[in-house]
Amino acid sequence: MNGDRGLLAMAHLQREVLVAEQNLAEAETTRKIWERRVAALRNQSLEPDMLDERARVLLNFARKDDVIVFMPTR
Repeated sequence: MNGDRGLLAMAHLQREVLVAEQNLAEAETTRKIWERRVAALRNQSLEPDMLDERARVLLNFARKDDVIVFMPTR
């Protein structure tokens, strides 16, 4: 029951494994998102619209003829 190799220790390790697997799944999802974004910025598949959009967001810039729609923050 008790000790480093007891049933309680095993239950604790199983919970740690579950948390680690959830963290891994989140990290893989985040990695896939970033891989898609980076792939869109490569020379072979550079999308001018995406480049323009990212530059505007990062620089907080808009043109005179742009329509800006403010969205509520969460």
